[in-house]
Amino acid sequence: LSAASASVAPFAILSSNPIEALAADVDDDGVVIKKTPITASWKAVDGLNSLEGDKKMVSFETSAYKAMMDDPSRTPLFEKAIYQRLASAPGGPKSQTVLDLGTGPFALFAVVAAQAGAGKVYAIEASKEAAQLARDTIKKMG
Repeated sequence: LSAASASVAPFAILSSNPIEALAADVDDDGVVIKKTPITASWKAVDGLNSLEGDKKMVSFETSAYKAMMDDPSRTPLFEKAIYQRLASAPGGPKSQTVLDLGTGPFALFAVVAAQAGAGKVYAIEASKEAAQLARDTIKKMG
């Protein structure tokens, strides 16, 4: 039995079994007042679309790619890591080849690698539609 605090009322986690998770409202003395079942369910591919009818491949909606690209807790960290890695390469950034596997429609990290000075950048995308959008994005950027 582990106790945790909440802004509304104290509660305790009675079971963390993923099939039968329980939480409980407890009083100030830790006495259980009410038990509440906790459930959550999802599949690894929820929110994804299968590619061209091949159920073994998945892709994101364009809006999901945009959300990932605009995520301030994610994208700046990847950009920083790419710049740091390329800058620290013994032969300098120009000596490095970067592979962006699953580049998406915006080729975001491929573009960052090119801007950071990578000698060669390969952007690979399984979705024909996303690959074409990535090509268009790169052409627009020059």
